[in-house]
Amino acid sequence: MTRLTDGRWMLLCETCGPRRGGLHLGLAFPDAPDRSQPQPFGIELPVGFDPVEMAPLPDGRLLILTRRLSLIPPHFESGLVLADPAKLDPKRPWQTQELARIDVRAMRENYEAMVVKDTSKGPEVWLLSDENGSALQETRLMKLRLDMARLPH
Repeated sequence: MTRLTDGRWMLLCETCGPRRGGLHLGLAFPDAPDRSQPQPFGIELPVGFDPVEMAPLPDGRLLILTRRLSLIPPHFESGLVLADPAKLDPKRPWQTQELARIDVRAMRENYEAMVVKDTSKGPEVWLLSDENGSALQETRLMKLRLDMARLPH
């Protein structure tokens, strides 16, 4: 869940919806969820990936953290996708653009939290994973920097 720069609220469901071809369900609220009615919509994510977190960028677009579980060998893959709220049409699946995948063995983890911090050098993206009490997972904090000029439009 996040609050957009224009005041709307948005929620993405990690495990609901058809999930066929990457389609997931979301809800957009024109105001706080306790004061407005939701508008359901579909969002297209890379096939097999689920949304786990999102945050607005300085230009108003959304950065969405995604993940999927691969079973052989067991590991998580994560990704970052870009979505433009100005292009949200409840009658059509909202299209996203994949920016990056985190699937290098040394960096694979169950990233579940994300914060975007605007700085004079551009947005910093902080990702956090949690070891969940598992011997197969680690708690990690990763810092990335986005070059807004190089993002797709």
